[in-house]
Amino acid sequence: AYAAGMQSLGRLPSGDNFADSVLLDTLAGICSTKDQAAEALRLLDLHRSGLNPHSGALTDMHSESVEGMIALFEGRMREATARFRAAVSATQHPNMSFTNGNAWAGMLYATTVYESNDLAHVAGLLRVYTPLVRDVGLPDHLTLGYRMLSRIAFGAGDVDQSLRLLTELEMLGHQRQLPRVVVSARLERSRTQLLQGHIEASRDELKRASDPAIWAPISHLRLLANDVDYPALSLLRWEAYVGDARAALQGLTDELDVAVAARRHHRALKLRLIRAVAQARTGDRNEALNGLGETLRDCFQEGFVRAVLDEGAAVGVLVRDLFARTPTEKDRAFAVWLQRLVQGFGTALPEPVAETTTV
Repeated sequence: AYAAGMQSLGRLPSGDNFADSVLLDTLAGICSTKDQAAEALRLLDLHRSGLNPHSGALTDMHSESVEGMIALFEGRMREATARFRAAVSATQHPNMSFTNGNAWAGMLYATTVYESNDLAHVAGLLRVYTPLVRDVGLPDHLTLGYRMLSRIAFGAGDVDQSLRLLTELEMLGHQRQLPRVVVSARLERSRTQLLQGHIEASRDELKRASDPAIWAPISHLRLLANDVDYPALSLLRWEAYVGDARAALQGLTDELDVAVAARRHHRALKLRLIRAVAQARTGDRNEALNGLGETLRDCFQEGFVRAVLDEGAAVGVLVRDLFARTPTEKDRAFAVWLQRLVQGFGTALPEPVAETTTV
C-alpha cells in the first residue's frame, strides 16, 4: 500500500478532489503506522491545503484521527483528546450517516476518556462503539474496546465479567483470523492474573501471548492497541513485580532508551512507572520515589490517570508514599491530584505499615 501510494503521489492533482484526498489521507495513516510521523504530517498538510478543499467529512475525520494517534504515541494526551473529539464531530452532519466512521474516531476518543478516568462517560461510549467495531473487525479498535471494558469490570470487582470479555475477544480473534487480537487478549489476561496474585498462571499466559511469529513482523510498526501492551513490556512488568527485579531494571533501562529515541513517550511513561517498582524491590526506594515523582508530574501535566491506576498496588503503594512526602503548600494542585490518585487505587492498596519506634 505504501509503495502504491508513493507512486501515485506523482500524479496529483488528478482532477478528482475526493480521490486525491483519500490518497493523501490514507497514505498519511500508513506513514504514521510505519513510524514516519513527519511524513504523515506533511501529507496531512497537503490534504488540508487548497489542493483539495472539498475533501469530505470522512477524510477529515480520518485526518484528525491520524494526528491524534501521533500525539498519543508521543505522550501528548491532551492534544490527542482534542483531535479525537474533532474527528468524532467531523462526521456529525444532519444529512449524513457515517456510523462506521464515527466508530473509527469514537473508539479512539474513548481511549482518552478512559485514560482520564471518566469511567461513566467511557462506559457509555463503549456501549455504542464496541458492537460496531466488532462487526467491522478492526483489530486495534476491537482490542481497545474489549480491553477497556474488561478493565472497567475488573476495577469494579467483577472479575468474572472481566475474564469473560477477554475470552470473547480471543474467540473473535480466532474467528476473524486476526492473530494479533488473540495474543493481545492473552496479554491482558496475563496482566489480570498478575494483579490477582496468580503468579505462575500469569507467566504461563504471557508465554502463550509472546509468539515471535506474530510479533516480530510488526515490531517496527506503531499500532495503537499494542503501543504499551506488548510482550517485552509485559515480561518486564512480571519480572519487576514478582520476578527478578534487578534483571528487570536493566531491561527497563534498555527498553526506555529505545522508546525515548523513537519519541514513543507514552510507552516511555509506562516503562518509567514499572521501573520505579523494580527500583523499590531492589532496595533503592528513595531513587524509586524520586523517579516516580518526575513521571507523575508528566502524567499530571498531560492528564494520564489510568496509565498509573491500571498498574495496581505495586505502583499504588509508591504513589501513596510519594503523596505522604509531597509538601502541599508548595504545589497544591499536584498534591491534590496525587491524593485523588491514591484514592483511585481504592481497596487495591494494602494498609500502610505503621512505623515502630525503639527505646
